[in-house]
Amino acid sequence: MKLLQNLFGGGDVQRDRIAIADLEIKTADLLAAKAELERQQEEEKVRVGDKVLRLLLDYEAAKRRHQLLSSQLETLEQQREVTRIAYKFGRGSTSQILGMEDRRDRLSEQLVEVEIEREKSVKEILQLTAQKL
Repeated sequence: MKLLQNLFGGGDVQRDRIAIADLEIKTADLLAAKAELERQQEEEKVRVGDKVLRLLLDYEAAKRRHQLLSSQLETLEQQREVTRIAYKFGRGSTSQILGMEDRRDRLSEQLVEVEIEREKSVKEILQLTAQKL
């Protein structure tokens, strides 16, 4: 009886063919899922790479700004000292000295802000690279 069913497309042979076809479909689904995961992984690599590059550029910009502000602060300190000496000898004005004090305070605040930006960039870079290692 089984022999007749197998000969006419039924029975165990048909069941085996259906099982093979089902396995082939599942294999194709797994390969497609694998390809999608690989695509997503590549996208993530590009995204992280772009973010690290942006953070490095931000860090470099903050570093240059820090150098500029430090230089300006140093120059202002020298000018302030000259103005204070001149003020002791009756030249210059109180408003001139107060203006320099105000400028020094603003430069110092900007310097702190730039240091915070730099540290933030470094922390983000370290966090990104530590996750991916």
